[in-house]
Amino acid sequence: MNAMPRAQIALLTVLAIAGLTACSSSSSAGPSSKGEVVFLADTYNGRILVTPDVGTTWGSYTAPGNGANQLGSMSGIYVTAAGAIYTTDWVNGRIIRVNDTTGAGWTSFGTVGSGVNQFNSPRSIWVDEANGNKIYVTDALNHRIVRIDDMTGAGWVTFGTAGGGVNQFDSPGGILIGGGGASAFAAGIYVSDFSAGRIAYFSDMTGSGWTTYGTNGSGNGQFMSPLGMAFGKDNKLYIVDHMNYRVVRISDMTGTGWISYGSSGTGTGNFYYPRFIAVDSTLRIYVSDGGMSQGKVVRMDDMTGAGWMTFTTNYKGLALSAVPEGIFLH
Repeated sequence: MNAMPRAQIALLTVLAIAGLTACSSSSSAGPSSKGEVVFLADTYNGRILVTPDVGTTWGSYTAPGNGANQLGSMSGIYVTAAGAIYTTDWVNGRIIRVNDTTGAGWTSFGTVGSGVNQFNSPRSIWVDEANGNKIYVTDALNHRIVRIDDMTGAGWVTFGTAGGGVNQFDSPGGILIGGGGASAFAAGIYVSDFSAGRIAYFSDMTGSGWTTYGTNGSGNGQFMSPLGMAFGKDNKLYIVDHMNYRVVRISDMTGTGWISYGSSGTGTGNFYYPRFIAVDSTLRIYVSDGGMSQGKVVRMDDMTGAGWMTFTTNYKGLALSAVPEGIFLH
């Protein structure tokens, strides 16, 4: 018997921990041909949603609330290769980890404040699986980046102060670890500096190699509240330009290859309030989009907007919140 491909094993593993099966999709093509498994932080419904088939089938961990074993107002989301889910609960100043979408292993860390082991509106989260699963968090209203070794808070270290200068942040939003290898982006930490309208790079938590790109505005080389970011297999950086209602792609930290797509609205090619972004193995782009009266996920084939489609959910009678936030592909 032929061995099952690793990608198929990974997909079946994710479906299993989510309480789904590969045959649960109503799509005749089957979920494996649809691309990636999508995890979504459904912010104001207190749910982590997962779909393997672009919105046809949904599973969730639903536990709205602000206490133990509950999900508050979530923002960022990260899913490890083993399936553990990390999210930021920005209202309650904490980060949460669960083993899977059953909610098993629920663990939280942090309280509201500005001291050690405290956060003030933690926005995004990244787990550096290549280096001991260290956890990075954008602590937005403390204008700093936090790194801890694990969910006990061991190894607590911060970087950044309030401002618009070197080694400073003005409400940092998205974060990721990437670059290196064949990429024109150096290996290290990338942060979207939300209110400063720029992307910041530094190689480690001392701020070594500090570099920024972008200014506030709506033209080329400018951002208005940049938020979610993702590296594609093409070694390019994809950025949600939140208040310009568009997605931007650049090839390096000088802005080479700048291209943007999107405008304000509710139709095809329009974003209402785009927030976070993910790029799959075939370079299709997924964006969480919503605010006020609508919430959706957009998928498009590339930066031309080809193949534009949207999906939402009425999972167990509870509609997708008006503010879907973190999005992650597994």
